[in-house]
Amino acid sequence: EQGDLQRHDHLFFELAYITGGTCEHTLNDIKTVLHRGDYFFVDLGSTHRYENSCGLTLINCLFLPEAIDETMRCCLSLNELLQACLVRYYRMILGANWTDGVFHDEDGRVGALLGGMVQEYRQMQFGSAEIFRGRLTEILILTLRKIAPERTPIPAAKPWKRRSCISTGTTRTT
Repeated sequence: EQGDLQRHDHLFFELAYITGGTCEHTLNDIKTVLHRGDYFFVDLGSTHRYENSCGLTLINCLFLPEAIDETMRCCLSLNELLQACLVRYYRMILGANWTDGVFHDEDGRVGALLGGMVQEYRQMQFGSAEIFRGRLTEILILTLRKIAPERTPIPAAKPWKRRSCISTGTTRTT
C-alpha cells in the first residue's frame, strides 16, 4: 500500500499504474484524483506527489532511457525518447503536452503488460531486459494512441514484395 508522498523528482522516468484505492496526485502543479486503472508518466525534471491516499496500491515502473534504446543514455525527456525511437508515432502528437496527463486503461491491456513485467522482474530469467523493453514500448504506443487525434491515420508500412527469379532459381526481396 502506498501512503502519501511529499513533492519529489527523479533521475529516471516513472510509469505509475493505480491497481486499487484512490489518491490526489499532483504532477507539475496539475492535481488529479486517481482511481484503479489510471496511469501516468513522470518525466525527468517533473515533480509529483501523492496526498489523501485511501487504500492506494500501484505498480511503479522506474526506467532509464536506455531501457528502450541503448543509444539513448543521454536522453533528457520522454518526448526526446519517443521522437528518437518511435518517430513514426510521435509525429502525430507533436505539440501535445502528454507527460502532464493521466490516462485510463479501459481494456486492461496496460495493466496486464505491467503485471507481466512484475512477474518477469521477480524471475529475472534470461531475456528479461528484452521482455521489459518490448512491453514498455507497447505501453508507450498504446498511450500514444490515446493522444493522437482519431482523424490522423498511421501510415501503413509498405510490405516487402517477394519475387522469384526463375532463371537463377533464387529468391530476392525488393
